[in-house]
Amino acid sequence: MTLELKVHPLFFKEFATKTWISPYEIIRELIENAFDEDATRVIVTVLNNGNVVIEDDAGMNSDSVTKFLILGSPHKANENLSPKLKRIRTGRYGTGRLSFLTSFDNMKIKTNLDDFNKTLVINGEALENLITGQAQLQELKESTLKRNGTEIFLNVSKITIDLVKLTKELKKLSILKYPLFEVYVKYSENFKEWDLTDSQIVKSPDVQGYKILVNIYNPSISGEIIIAKRPLGQDEKGIAIMVGNHVVLRSTFGFDNKLNRVTGYVKCDQLTSRFADKSALIENDIYTKFNQQMRDFVIEQVLPSLTEYEDVLITREESKIYKEIDKVMGQA
Repeated sequence: MTLELKVHPLFFKEFATKTWISPYEIIRELIENAFDEDATRVIVTVLNNGNVVIEDDAGMNSDSVTKFLILGSPHKANENLSPKLKRIRTGRYGTGRLSFLTSFDNMKIKTNLDDFNKTLVINGEALENLITGQAQLQELKESTLKRNGTEIFLNVSKITIDLVKLTKELKKLSILKYPLFEVYVKYSENFKEWDLTDSQIVKSPDVQGYKILVNIYNPSISGEIIIAKRPLGQDEKGIAIMVGNHVVLRSTFGFDNKLNRVTGYVKCDQLTSRFADKSALIENDIYTKFNQQMRDFVIEQVLPSLTEYEDVLITREESKIYKEIDKVMGQA
């Protein structure tokens, strides 16, 4: 008897529907995909029927569409810089395009680049057919875009999208700090192509404070840690760990009660993020070295600076109080 390891036809659909957590995470993933392909502007429109449209100004040609449709393609890892603007890409595994099935029934992609245009639909049925190694997709004959760019329609939402929560979630994107990249969100009764009417730009929170540059070798770690002037929100606390331009998670490296005013980021491309949703780090030898290097850096650089900076802030606050007392006494 020949023993064979097989893949069940439902595996790909199960993988797609049970890996990503929420529609907000899905939208973030697709915005990062646009960034990776040199988009400079992204418009996210939430429609009153629950559908979501994500537009960008980076169209795909025939070669780009072919790469887009190869699941698990290593091309982003092998070609880690975007073609024109030479951005460090956020993606690694080419599986994010499956994320829509967590919260939507199907995804329609419409793209145009110069003389090339294509409109196609991906749904759960197509994923079930991937057992053979490939699946035929539905191609639509529709009017082409009036510009170079891509539209992604996320159709038949399984959950109501809250615009306020969406905006809050998108503010976590590290790529918002990049020049030549803007993200807008809006709510609309009807969809109108590439229309900024009633939209609002999403900006990364600005944190003022004392900045500590990180530049460590073996493994290579770079970044900026900030001791904040103001109290930090829950989403800002901790040091963001980035692989490429994707924030995998935030960590205090075991100093939970001492780093309440500490934020910022460190980047280490030698780390490996979890396949698909990239929300955790693989704990291998590089991870162990990275974790120890960061713990040492916190002990040697961050904690002493934190104590010194907090003393300065306290002194300034005391000075303000004394000035107010003098002012009141002078008026007495």
